Amino acid sequence: MFHLPLSFSLVLFGARLLAAATIQANALTSVNASWGLPPGSPGFQPSGSFNSPMCQDTHDQSASCKSSYYLDLTDTLGVSHSLDAMATATTTTTYGSISVTASVSPIDMPSGFRGYGQAQAWGSFSDRITIYSTAAHGVLVSSWNLPRQTPPGPIQVQYGTIIAWTSGVSVPIDAMIGIGTENGAKVLGWPSALSLNLTLLDMKVYLDGSSPSSQLLGFYYSTESGTPYNVIGGTLVPEPSSLALVGAGMLLLYHRSRRAQLTGS
Repeated sequence: MFHLPLSFSLVLFGARLLAAATIQANALTSVNASWGLPPGSPGFQPSGSFNSPMCQDTHDQSASCKSSYYLDLTDTLGVSHSLDAMATATTTTTYGSISVTASVSPIDMPSGFRGYGQAQAWGSFSDRITIYSTAAHGVLVSSWNLPRQTPPGPIQVQYGTIIAWTSGVSVPIDAMIGIGTENGAKVLGWPSALSLNLTLLDMKVYLDGSSPSSQLLGFYYSTESGTPYNVIGGTLVPEPSSLALVGAGMLLLYHRSRRAQLTGS
């Protein structure tokens, strides 16, 4: 029996407090098959099986996996069967964007033969943003776009997230999406290849609520990753810790230079 469980997950602005900005891409695939002679039905003799090593790939920005088999078998009625399957998964992650694709080819299952394939792809990024303003606090409203394939056709979905901010205090920008499919089957209306593409469109900073009249403009912001997000009305500046390190380096250089001059005189 064919079955095609489909799933996807989406998490925006998680509550994780990480010490550093991170991005991650993951992919997983596997295929296997078994054959034999069922009681009272044609099948394959001798019995056998194929199990591909599971492919698992994890990297910072991109991950990909592919598993496949190709079998030539002759059943007990003398009929030749060319049986194949392929599972692929790819993930591409940057700060502000995640793309995932998972696909399992249709699997033929004649009497006495069973095949299975799975593909999973998921990615995430975690960053922090700090607003610098004479205003003490407010709310940060982010717009996300998530086009996805859903039977009977693709749809466009936009999400909004709201988080409170305080001037000079970093707040998280976290997102994760994942998708998975099993046993791509020739079932009307169900695709064997699925994809999700999450994009952070823009961020707007407000003093109170989210009315246009309270939108803040002419402020500065920094991100832990250094990513210049589309923050409406804001100007990206380096993280204060980075400036402090640069200043310390300049001070040390000046101290060494000054000491050398005193020693030489």
